[in-house]
Amino acid sequence: MVEVVTTIKDAVAKGYIPILVGRVSTSKQRKALPAQMKFLAQRARDLGFKKKPIEVPIQSSGFKGELESQKKIQEIIDANPKKKYVAVFRDSSRIARDTENALKLIRVFSEQGVPVVTGDMPELIGKKPMGNRSTDLLFIVLSGVAQTGKESEFKAREDGTADAEEVGLIEGVPRNLYLKEYKKNKGVSVHRQIVDAQPLRKNGTLSGRGLSTMLGINDKQRRKIEEELLLMPEKVRQEYLDVIDAILEAEKVVGRRDRSPASSRTRKQKALHRVTVGYLQFPEKYPRPDTVGNPAISRVNKMEGDGTIADAIANPTKYQPPR
Repeated sequence: MVEVVTTIKDAVAKGYIPILVGRVSTSKQRKALPAQMKFLAQRARDLGFKKKPIEVPIQSSGFKGELESQKKIQEIIDANPKKKYVAVFRDSSRIARDTENALKLIRVFSEQGVPVVTGDMPELIGKKPMGNRSTDLLFIVLSGVAQTGKESEFKAREDGTADAEEVGLIEGVPRNLYLKEYKKNKGVSVHRQIVDAQPLRKNGTLSGRGLSTMLGINDKQRRKIEEELLLMPEKVRQEYLDVIDAILEAEKVVGRRDRSPASSRTRKQKALHRVTVGYLQFPEKYPRPDTVGNPAISRVNKMEGDGTIADAIANPTKYQPPR
């Protein structure tokens, strides 16, 4: 008998294992898969899931990709039928870009005992009685929007719209750079404090937990930042810290880029995210947005801009995401 869960909190409490389903449509987008998988892993952690997730990266488009998702999840269940799973997708459109197919897949997953979580939904999705009925309605609406947008997306590709990842528009939600703590520490970022604290960390004077407390963030957040920064070459790390300072100074003026929900973000906040998202994830691949800038980002919208933080705030129209 399939166990019924109606909330994310319930699934967390009952020890459900996250299945992270990442999917891109083309070989050109394959490089974006690791970033998508990182986002899914962070989403699962943020929701409170403790079990080690199972990653299912898929490079396949349309209905074929949807069937692949279904097949992979079924294989995981068949291998360990006594365990409980929840499927985690980046957003509703990653389940299916056709409303009918999306509802069918949710029904199939529910019958397998697997509820669904996405990055744009507040609660579990599942066939009644699994999941939440208000969430059902929102899911149907978003699926319809995704289906309508599919034709526009194909047209844009035919017109030669630049591949988003190639120009630095990496998938993922805006990173929290801890503006509140930046203001508290009189313009010294959490990231810079972590780097400055490394001598004390190495000689044992300051513990990881002590550093987290000093920074005003939790251990998980501190460890993630610390690991990322320490993997960078020294020159890249120093430039990265300067860019973070520039972004935080901009956020002091326009507000946080990661304001939630996404629909509440202003045009300037969206533009600031667009010119910084690629660099923050791959600082050795993309130009630094505080001084050099990436003009290719504005050209996605068929406009001319230098792709800097300053230009994004002064001329946000050039850097708006497609509707």
